[in-house]
Amino acid sequence: MAVWARKLRDSGTGIEIGQATSDTIGFYGNTPVDQPATVSDPAACAAMTATLTGVDTGTDMTAAQAATIVADLAALKTAVDGNNAAIDSLIDRLQESGFIASS
Repeated sequence: MAVWARKLRDSGTGIEIGQATSDTIGFYGNTPVDQPATVSDPAACAAMTATLTGVDTGTDMTAAQAATIVADLAALKTAVDGNNAAIDSLIDRLQESGFIASS
């Protein structure tokens, strides 16, 4: 039996490609690879806590308000960086399998 025939199986609800995580599969001429590792979910961004009461009326911002905004922006940057890393990992895995072209 051909190697490719052993990778396909009718599960009763559809066709499965590969029966084990160690089976290697490639698409569009890419070298077959085993199942890519999982991509961790990025941490959710913490709730923003800044309140700017009075600032929109021309009142100067307090040092405490400024510090809170700086902390919120740092938390937001951390969340965005985590999302970027997760997206980069997904792209790497799609390229490795051949589902999308490498640059």
